[in-house]
Amino acid sequence: MLHRLALGFIAIALVTGCGKSVNSPPSERQLVDVGGHSLDTLIMGTGSPPVIFDAGFIGGLWRWTTVQKQLSLHTRTLSYDRAGLGQSEMSNHPRTAKQIASELRTLLTNAGLSPPYVIAGHSAGGLFMRVFTAEYPDEVAGLVLVDPATEDAYDYWRINEPDNWNGVEAEVTKNFGEPPAGWYGQWEELPRSIAQARQSWPLPDIPVIVFTAMKPISEEWMLANSERLNVWLEAHEALVQQMPKAEHIVIKDADHVSILEETVVSQKILEIVEQTRH
Repeated sequence: MLHRLALGFIAIALVTGCGKSVNSPPSERQLVDVGGHSLDTLIMGTGSPPVIFDAGFIGGLWRWTTVQKQLSLHTRTLSYDRAGLGQSEMSNHPRTAKQIASELRTLLTNAGLSPPYVIAGHSAGGLFMRVFTAEYPDEVAGLVLVDPATEDAYDYWRINEPDNWNGVEAEVTKNFGEPPAGWYGQWEELPRSIAQARQSWPLPDIPVIVFTAMKPISEEWMLANSERLNVWLEAHEALVQQMPKAEHIVIKDADHVSILEETVVSQKILEIVEQTRH
């Protein structure tokens, strides 16, 4: 009952906060040097613990716009694009999950954000944030994975849909135009990133929330393999089993992209922020 009441108060705070026309949270868009290259960064709000957002494989800090605006009314927030994506400069280092985690940690330090952090990753950003948590366990107070990519899901795709796996560059080009340099770097190093994610256990004893979207992103996508959503769900269930404090929330009416507009995502992140404070 207390949990439900807390969630209700947080929901009210988010909804009423979004209606404010005064006292808007301060925001700053900047390029932050992380050692030889700079990453495009958006910092909003004040307070602690900071909430850090990472987007999907092709990037786009703007993907987190709704959630970041809501959370920035209550604490400091940071979204960014990984190297070679969006306006971020490309790195000379291999684009593995561990390298991405290392650069994010440098970014947070150079941007003046101190741990502990509440971190949230969407899609491939979820896999990268898991590795970050394993690499820097003392600096993470909570982890939120929004429809995250997993090792099991990537392996299923590679083994059971080889034509789609091998044609991913053409599919990305069709939907987004020529892939950016960072995308190529991440794709080339994906096998190493998957291996690093598999070795990133155990995670620290912190609150974890895993969201699963169960609505097909398109009819064409679902027709390509009717088992995709079941495999995705099973991969998330297996992930949750490895984390003793994980809560699994399945949203039947959200797809892989629209889930970032679901109010419950902001509510749950704010819950962890409040837990960390108290």
